[in-house]
Order: sequence, then C-alpha cells, then structure tokens
Amino acid sequence: MQPDAPFRGPRASLLERRAALAGSLDARADASRAVPELKRRLQVIDAALAGDRARLLGSLDVATPCDAKWQRMRGTKSERFCGDCRRSVYDLEHMTEAEIQRLFVEPTADGEPPCIRMRRRADGRLVTADCPATPFRMRARKRVGPYVVVALVLAAVGALVWRSLGEEVRTMGVAASSTEVEGLRGMSDF
Repeated sequence: MQPDAPFRGPRASLLERRAALAGSLDARADASRAVPELKRRLQVIDAALAGDRARLLGSLDVATPCDAKWQRMRGTKSERFCGDCRRSVYDLEHMTEAEIQRLFVEPTADGEPPCIRMRRRADGRLVTADCPATPFRMRARKRVGPYVVVALVLAAVGALVWRSLGEEVRTMGVAASSTEVEGLRGMSDF
C-alpha cells in the first residue's frame, strides 16, 4: 500500500506541467503544427507562474474566426456548446481573469486550444467579468440614461404642478378682510 502523497500546491502543479510541456516541445520540434501551440501553452503557464495576468490577457487572440452564432448555441452565459464544430465555446466577457487563466493552463479534452468569444475595450484591454467597466455595463447605463432623464423631467413637472396647486389651495384658504367679514355677519341676520 502506497503512503498518502503530500499535498502539492498550484505552483508545484504548474511547474510540473511546464516541465512536461517543455519536454513535449523538445520531442515534437519537427511537428510544425504542435510547436506553435506548445509555445503558446508555455507562455500561458509562464504568465501564470509570474502572476502576470495582464500579459496573458493581452496576448489572447482568435486564431481562426468562426461564423457560428452565439445565440443559437446552448449553454450558460460563459460556456456554450457549438453544434457546428462539436466543441465548447467560452465567452471571456462573462469569466473572471482567474477562470480564463485556468482555461488556458488546463488542456482541453481534444488537446486543441479552447474556442473563445472575446471583446476588447477601445484601449485594447480584454473585457472580463471582473473588468472595472465593461461595454456591456456601459451599454446598460446608456439604456437606463433616457429613463432617468424622463423621470427627472416628470418629477420637475410634478413639482411645478404641485407648487401651483399648493398656491391655489393657500389662496383659497386666506381669511377675508375684516370689512368683508362684517358684511357677511350682517347677511346672516336674515
């Protein structure tokens, strides 16, 4: 019976995986298709080891664009299954940076790089779930903006109407002058 293996942290696992990939890279140097992918994986792991998420996220790109429609795929907001290529597609906009890092460090079932759907902000930064201000959130603010303006206008009109009605009510409640009161008293003697 083998004694329990000691716990390995994420860094040890990454170092071991890096060593295995580096060995694979050396063994497959003649395979032109495998070399760029293995180099990319090594870069991803190096970025994870260095804790440099910005470098990892900045280096991501879609190598082969796809015409499949995201809306026609089934799944969650962050992962859907594409019936055309029979693979999972990941929407990085709905994933945290840590989830994206794990996605690229851990190999996929078919050994191919993952299919991704991504957006970049105008400044080039990848939009993620933990991005400070994503275009999705900014679009939501733009949709709410007109409603806020209409609500403010209606509130201002309501305040003006209330004020004018309030003045009429106050005007109607003003006591008559003493001469008018005396005239009314005389009328009540009938």
